[in-house]
Amino acid sequence: MKTRKIKETTGDCPDFREAKMGLSPSERRKLCLYEFLTLETAMTTQSDLNTPLIAVIGLLGAILVFAIIVLLIVVFYRVETRQQAELSRQPPTEISNLMAEQQAKLVQYRWVNQQQRIVSIPIHRAMDLVVAELGRDAQSADDAPSPSEKKGGENGP
Repeated sequence: MKTRKIKETTGDCPDFREAKMGLSPSERRKLCLYEFLTLETAMTTQSDLNTPLIAVIGLLGAILVFAIIVLLIVVFYRVETRQQAELSRQPPTEISNLMAEQQAKLVQYRWVNQQQRIVSIPIHRAMDLVVAELGRDAQSADDAPSPSEKKGGENGP
């Protein structure tokens, strides 16, 4: 413990001067020494913390938390991979049947409603018909007179 010299010239400590009024110089020195020792004791108890130990414990705690997070990520991905492998081995029959049914609807001619004479055609044929119809509409739009020609041309009526 470091020791400090106490001012003996005046017998006054800088703190608590009002409390020392009316005391003799020797009593003031004793009070000053008591305050000094109390302050020194308080300072040593606060600085008695083992800072390197606290730093090591904090570092080990951070490493432990990091390791736990990495471990949880690894476990999660392993479980997820295992579940996906199990699902890919046995495709559900309901999904397979549904996909086959939808594919059949897209590539076959069939009656949707025979009484109203509504027919379903394959999607490729439907796309060809739509393209041909749009081509006819575009060609007829090019052949049709513009609105200004219908009103009498550029010269007016």
